[in-house]
Amino acid sequence: MFSDPRARKPFILALTVSALILVLVLGTQFALANKQANPIPQETTLNSPTGYGDDGIYEVGVDWMNVFPNPADNRDYWNVSCDGVYNWLVGRGWTPRFRWVNYDAYEKDFKRGSVGGWESSYADNVDLAMACTHGSYAYDNKWQKVLSAVYFGSTQADQYLSPGEAYLAYGDKDLEFLAFDSCSVLEDSSLIYWASTMNGLHLLLGFSNNMHVDPYGDGFLWGYFMTSPYPLTVAQAWFSAIDINQPSWVCARILGESLNNYNEYWWNTWPDPVVDSEKWIWSHCSYGLIYGQNTNEQAKVISVPVVQVLDRTVNEDYVRNNIAPAFNLNGEIIRDDMFYIMADTSGGITRTLLVDPSTGSYRFQNQSELWTVPVITPTLPSERDAGILIYNWFNDTPAKGLPGAGYRNSGFYYNPESIYNQLLSNKENGDLQGQVTRNIPVDVSMTYPRVITVNSETTGGIQQVNYPIFGAGARTVIYLGDGGDIIGAQGGSRDVQVMGDTVTILDPNVVWDMFLANPSLSIGEIPIVADTITHTIPTFGYYEMPYYVHQDELIPVWEFRSYFYLNGNLVAEDFPIYIPAAAYYMPPQVEILSPTDGSTFFAGQPIVFEGAVTGGAPPYTYKWTSSSDGYLGNTLNLISGLGSAIRSSTVFETTVSIQVTDANGLTGTATITLTINPALWMPWINK
Repeated sequence: MFSDPRARKPFILALTVSALILVLVLGTQFALANKQANPIPQETTLNSPTGYGDDGIYEVGVDWMNVFPNPADNRDYWNVSCDGVYNWLVGRGWTPRFRWVNYDAYEKDFKRGSVGGWESSYADNVDLAMACTHGSYAYDNKWQKVLSAVYFGSTQADQYLSPGEAYLAYGDKDLEFLAFDSCSVLEDSSLIYWASTMNGLHLLLGFSNNMHVDPYGDGFLWGYFMTSPYPLTVAQAWFSAIDINQPSWVCARILGESLNNYNEYWWNTWPDPVVDSEKWIWSHCSYGLIYGQNTNEQAKVISVPVVQVLDRTVNEDYVRNNIAPAFNLNGEIIRDDMFYIMADTSGGITRTLLVDPSTGSYRFQNQSELWTVPVITPTLPSERDAGILIYNWFNDTPAKGLPGAGYRNSGFYYNPESIYNQLLSNKENGDLQGQVTRNIPVDVSMTYPRVITVNSETTGGIQQVNYPIFGAGARTVIYLGDGGDIIGAQGGSRDVQVMGDTVTILDPNVVWDMFLANPSLSIGEIPIVADTITHTIPTFGYYEMPYYVHQDELIPVWEFRSYFYLNGNLVAEDFPIYIPAAAYYMPPQVEILSPTDGSTFFAGQPIVFEGAVTGGAPPYTYKWTSSSDGYLGNTLNLISGLGSAIRSSTVFETTVSIQVTDANGLTGTATITLTINPALWMPWINK
């Protein structure tokens, strides 16, 4: 048995005997009621050639890092992604197995035992595991070349997980689904090497290029879609999360051992797949703006008008009368934690409509077709035919009333999507070779970006200018399947009004220098480790947040198409960075006034937490969390005890953060580290 130096941190709450009995009774009643309302299917335990660890219990584990040895690498929101899927699944009956954070997150947790790793006790000891940290590159000793890697910047000697360190490691015990919420781990040149880590693993999920770390969390949305009232498959949920959360040109990628695995739900209806040299690869990109106005004229903007977001009254009538007719849906509407939901399950086909209660945006999906492996190879429309079909559909009486339908005014991007089979083979020197042997088309999509026309002050005077609108909320996407049927749609860009007020635009060079000094100014954190960043001529535009994020005004931004270098090597190229272009729209700056960084407390001792906020657009919302206890509260100041080590003999450090979100969805975060000593216990005294 290996020796893990990380201290266990159980949460034990001290209660009186009577209170404890009451909690046990109420907790048992609640658990039974919850189990009856949301039954957890039993895990498949069928015999298979490789799987021997499936135990009938659904288990989840995560590792995430926000704090790194080099402060320039620090990020604020990977905890939101990993804790998002972790807490969501645990709240729905899954068993938590491990949650290692910051310097307790080791690459050993995902590294095979023969080279000193512990994956058999951690990553492969759960059904679903996720790591949220930087993607990077490292020299791989097995394959004797530099390959993509997952960076765990802990205190361990080896901080980079490369594919050779996990060769044939994943899935030979309990693991079915493994996700890396990291940049470019599954990029093209390293893909076949990561494919060689699969040994009973059903799906390996990640990104083929650079992604953004945002304060809303890919992992949270992944967990939601897998367990929603009309659950998506694991693959559908991953693609859906990226589709509505990530900005344009972020590409998700999933490796499957067999085609069957792409149609699996989290309750795992298939036994572990037979391991062979064939791997199936499916990529999906969140396309968007297809042109960049990188001209000198764009860099001469002086001021622009304020663009206000107009409220929509969103209720069941809105869903039934404004959205559902476009998709020929009619039926009961339910409201869950995230959306209004209408579904049609007639004919053995599940078609769902999700409508955001804040913005009125919509997401329609034929769950039986979009991002599933087709029974027969579909006949997909050409770019010309797809454009005609969608044009006619949007001009049909029901569909033309969809919110944001009129904003398809800047062309489109046509994207055929397919799954392809890659056959792996070894060369004599031990290197891997990949050969594509089969390609299965599955759907095509048309993505319509958005522009806005405003009177802008430039060095040439007042001019009417078309500015692009960036961000996930600005695009409308229509998916077409066999015969040109509409099998998915995402849209509802916010209605806006151009105001008489104007804001002064900062020089892009000034904005870039501000970003280099404080990377948290960007909208969505940049999860790339680099020592040098360059960019092309910037583009000015406005930014629209993902649909489910509240936003009072569109945000004037500079887009910098950027190039990242580490030790002189290009590690990322043409990566968009969005930075607010006016002082008023800079994210709120946050400070923790109390307690001071490095303070020491006893477990369970009440601690006064006080924050301070400047900048941003009020009103603000607040969220305090700790790496040991999770959520603490939602006010600027609060009193809370950190109880994770009560009755434990272990002294440990915990990071405490406050996240502040302003009226435009921009966030700021402050973090401190506290030392928690074991609790002092007084004996029970009978009088």
